[in-house]
Amino acid sequence: IRNIYINHLLNQVAFSEYLKDVPVNLLEKLILKYRYDYESDRARYICEILYKKENANWSKDIIDILNDIAINHKDPKGEISNIISQNGKENNTLHMIQTNAMNCTRGCVAMAIEKLLWDNEDLYNDFKSTFEILSKDVNPAVRYAAFRILYPIYNIDKEYASYKIIEMIQRDYKFAGDRGMKQIFFLIYEKYNKDIDKVLLECFNSNDESLIANASFTIAEMYIRHNRYENLLCNINQRQVKFIINMALLYFKKEEYNEIAKGLIKKCIEENPDLKINLSRLFYDSLIDLDRDKDFLIYIMESRISDEIIYGFVEYIEKNATSIIDYKDIILRLSRNAFENYPKLTDKRCIIDNELTKLIILLYDETVNETSRSMKKIANECLELWDFMFEKRISGARVLLNYMLSLD
Repeated sequence: IRNIYINHLLNQVAFSEYLKDVPVNLLEKLILKYRYDYESDRARYICEILYKKENANWSKDIIDILNDIAINHKDPKGEISNIISQNGKENNTLHMIQTNAMNCTRGCVAMAIEKLLWDNEDLYNDFKSTFEILSKDVNPAVRYAAFRILYPIYNIDKEYASYKIIEMIQRDYKFAGDRGMKQIFFLIYEKYNKDIDKVLLECFNSNDESLIANASFTIAEMYIRHNRYENLLCNINQRQVKFIINMALLYFKKEEYNEIAKGLIKKCIEENPDLKINLSRLFYDSLIDLDRDKDFLIYIMESRISDEIIYGFVEYIEKNATSIIDYKDIILRLSRNAFENYPKLTDKRCIIDNELTKLIILLYDETVNETSRSMKKIANECLELWDFMFEKRISGARVLLNYMLSLD
């Protein structure tokens, strides 16, 4: 049989949706009969089969084949990348390293070894020396694929895996941006804190979005759980802040972390006044507990007037509030602050005119016919805001005028 047909056969098996139904012994016969060389893609198809086949107990012959491919196959050649970006700007990003790891033979064999170790820890000694070779490969994509083998190894040999993780991220700091590394950093921080601090800072200040994301998530979570990295939060940029805020919001609803999550958000706002910070998830994800978070809501409403915040707040009240009076302090202070700063808020006027005016009308409606002094006081504050709007010629005053005429 010509090699081209054998290559095609193995390719079809590797990427078949029916691979799960093929017996392991039949796959072994196929692999052992047609073998592989150190140049073609056939070895990669074999690795794909081993990676994708679930719950397989492979023979020693197959394990030996994996080790042989890992050590001797020629793909990739040197430091050359099999896949490059069209504009060349992304070639050194973690994403391109990951893409190349999946598209070269030695990268694929490392992925297969990782998978087999997750399935069977007893194979660790069979692959350890091969891992060492792959971890020192000249090609970064292969080293990255080898790096991921350390995740299952960590469950088998923590001390060795921890040492190798630090060794490899010192050589390739981009590997620290891998999704699994945040958890690992927490596990090994006590012993390797200086090394981790250094590599996190490199990722945090890089131009690679995935590195910034993982470093920002890690730094924010370290701050929330262990009060670390406070100094890094005093001078952050727009790309960093969105991930830091997202992590703070993940902890916002957890009672034991609520105060520190709020403190982190405040710190981001106060230390970085020029940054755009979107906090609308507070409302859309129902993270707010009014009794607990009232003062914080007032703070963010007064410090950061944005379309997202106001829309989210109005929608939240419409869906969740049993009585708008519960939110009177927030509505009145937000409205007063917005109206007083109206001349400067040129890009926010539409939402102020429509949404805040709507809230004031709703609040006035609910209090105007009440007889208690506290309710009358709220109604009068609404009227005072309306007077202020007319006096300052705020466009939303026309909405209020139409409403008042409809009362007659």
